[in-house]
Amino acid sequence: MWQHSQAQPQPSDFEQRLRKGERLEELQKEVNFRAALNALDRDTATTKDLANLVNLRIVWGKLILGLLVATMGFNIVLVALVGVGVWKFTNNATFLNVVAGQNLAQVVGLVAIVLKSLFK
Repeated sequence: MWQHSQAQPQPSDFEQRLRKGERLEELQKEVNFRAALNALDRDTATTKDLANLVNLRIVWGKLILGLLVATMGFNIVLVALVGVGVWKFTNNATFLNVVAGQNLAQVVGLVAIVLKSLFK
């Protein structure tokens, strides 16, 4: 029986086998079997590629979510330190507006990146 790891036979191989007296039906079954295995190999490769892509999206999604949480946490601590009075600026209201605007821009930018790159 044909082993899957063997090289693909050429038409001349089948012609020689026919001349030696092998039945045409048997050769046709082998050709159909080989075609089915090739299609299965392509389907398996496609399935593995899609599974790898899904896993990659999960990993990057978690990484970006972690980055977003770290950024938000840092900004919360920064605003709390200014609010409590540990850090003092000449104009606290302007500082807080800049931090809030920057925080919003980071969140919107990160969401845009995620939506464009991961979920096309």
